[in-house]
Amino acid sequence: MNHLIKIYRRALPLSLANMSLAALVFTDMAMLGHHDLSEMAEGSVMMQIYLVVLVLGEGIVFGFSPLYGRHYQNSGSGSIHISVLSAIVWLIGIYAAIGLLVLGQADWAVSGFLEGWLASKSAHSYVILLGVALLPNLLFIVCWELLAFEERETLVLRGALIQFAINIIANYALIFGHFGLPALGLVGAGWATVLSSTLGAVVLGLSCSKYVEGLSQLRHHLLRDARTKTRIGLRILKIGLPAGVTIMLTIGFLSISLMFMAQFGTHAVAAHSAAMQISEVLVLFALGFGDFAAIRFASLGGLNKELARHEVAQILKAALILFVPLVGIALLARPLLALIFFDASNPEFDAVQTLLHAFTFWSLPALIVSLVLMVLQGSLRGVGVTTRPAIVVLLCYWCVAVPTQFIWLRQENSTPISIWYGLILGFVLAALVLGLLWNRFILPKHTATPKV
Repeated sequence: MNHLIKIYRRALPLSLANMSLAALVFTDMAMLGHHDLSEMAEGSVMMQIYLVVLVLGEGIVFGFSPLYGRHYQNSGSGSIHISVLSAIVWLIGIYAAIGLLVLGQADWAVSGFLEGWLASKSAHSYVILLGVALLPNLLFIVCWELLAFEERETLVLRGALIQFAINIIANYALIFGHFGLPALGLVGAGWATVLSSTLGAVVLGLSCSKYVEGLSQLRHHLLRDARTKTRIGLRILKIGLPAGVTIMLTIGFLSISLMFMAQFGTHAVAAHSAAMQISEVLVLFALGFGDFAAIRFASLGGLNKELARHEVAQILKAALILFVPLVGIALLARPLLALIFFDASNPEFDAVQTLLHAFTFWSLPALIVSLVLMVLQGSLRGVGVTTRPAIVVLLCYWCVAVPTQFIWLRQENSTPISIWYGLILGFVLAALVLGLLWNRFILPKHTATPKV
């Protein structure tokens, strides 16, 4: 019981912080759904493209964690952990600039993929503003990891909640035009994201300056020894890029499902987007336990398979005790979920509610499988094993589930729910394969602290 309490003390703040980050997107879509269904549909498509770019950068940050963790635990390593930190700051700065350029082309890219779909000026401005928010979001994640190593998860939660509160207020003001501000709709949602992301990064940065030892040396490290930073950066990318590709493949898997859903019309896209937002909030609660597993495994010394099995079993047990009842409550609340996203007085409400009710019947129970998958992936990421899990995800999602979805949609009497069947197939298959092969993956070939 004491072991479970220790896990909850550290993992629950991360879970709640993850949920608050998911709620940033949730509030965008919920408020846009009440403002204009077509803007919600456009915003949902653009948000999926942004998430693909964001999570690849997030994966790069995850590559930083194992290196930082090993040197952080080694008292004789001097300030090498700050050298690792300076390398990741440079990497995400370069990546954010590239990401902004890519997102600037998102409107015509989506128009080329979706026949007959033409991005509005508002949608183009929205995705550009999301690109501006990319750098503060990545800095927020770096600060998150630093505070988790210091066992200051409550500060992570505080920063995430402040960011969430700012996002709600800014969305309310800028989408609908309150507090004397103009009603900007979708563009207002983009400005709210920039504002909340920037202030959230500042809050966590100030917390890091107080609790992370050696952080005052960061400015000095940023401007010296480019060769060392390059060498460390390449090591980070070697671990981080496969982790980012894994998340990107997952988000891309969800995004292409949204593209498939577009053939069934605006109602289906709106209901699918709402179901995804509900699922993502719960999934990111589960991801907190995956993040804890990564930090825990990155911090363990003398790791062996017996210890690894014990740790992952304890984390899964703690997570499932909380998560299964949470999913059960969400299932019971299904009749009320449409009211969160859509105006009940809208003539289109009944059609969207029926679809959302059907989607969540299948999507919510599947989240339990997603939790197991995230904890397994987190434990592997903590020891720097990321390439092989990426291959598993690629095969299960893109080589099995997506072709299956495509085949089902080609059937004469295909329905929107068949897209969700394909999503669930991919998640279940990935969890089974990764679970069966986990013992072979868990320990890297060389467990010694790498030289940088």
